[in-house]
Amino acid sequence: MTISASQNYISEELTHFVGAKLNDDNSRYHLLLEILRSGCLSNSKENAVLPSGMTQLEINESAKLSENEMYIPQMVCFCDIPIEQLSIHISKYGKFGIGFPKDFIVRNGGIPVHYIPKEAPESTSISKGQFYDTKAVDFMNYWQNSKGNMKEVMTEIHTFLAYNVFAYVKFFDHFLPDDDPGNYYFEREWRILGNLEFTDANVKRVFVPREFEKRFQKDCPHYCDRIYLL
Repeated sequence: MTISASQNYISEELTHFVGAKLNDDNSRYHLLLEILRSGCLSNSKENAVLPSGMTQLEINESAKLSENEMYIPQMVCFCDIPIEQLSIHISKYGKFGIGFPKDFIVRNGGIPVHYIPKEAPESTSISKGQFYDTKAVDFMNYWQNSKGNMKEVMTEIHTFLAYNVFAYVKFFDHFLPDDDPGNYYFEREWRILGNLEFTDANVKRVFVPREFEKRFQKDCPHYCDRIYLL
């Protein structure tokens, strides 16, 4: 996939930053090494052992779709942001990351997230978030209360929507500042459901803080030509 030189708002590569929930950079660094050496990118160590192509999806029927808590897929996420524009994203997710060619992510099932501003009006009396929440509850009730052949049809429809639509919908608050962690729109997110298995040759770039440069060069000398210092 080739990006036109006339634009600079999308990237030729998609980047995953690791260890956002860890407490310190040493822990993030060790996680980065573990991922590179295992050739598997997953949302947890427990899920990293799942067979290729297998995806888990949690459905919380009591949660709201507009809060991004009703359908929770096992997934790995990437940002479609040019390197020069990564500062806001790095401030949220840290300085350790792996960049992959966009075509590689696409060939492994990755697609962009569909963003919905939840406070946008659906009509004069209801917001987009409220509208989607109402319809999600209606659909869930109709599915659960259907019987016989209709139950089978509705289950098939629900499975399709869960894995191919709801798993890629993300609501956000457009009133928040650009750098607010809850303003998800600026992440330009792509998702792969399940794990991503890769080889060294699939890695386009590795992001590390400048103070970890020599350490990383020693631990992963075959990546020396792909280091991007932050």
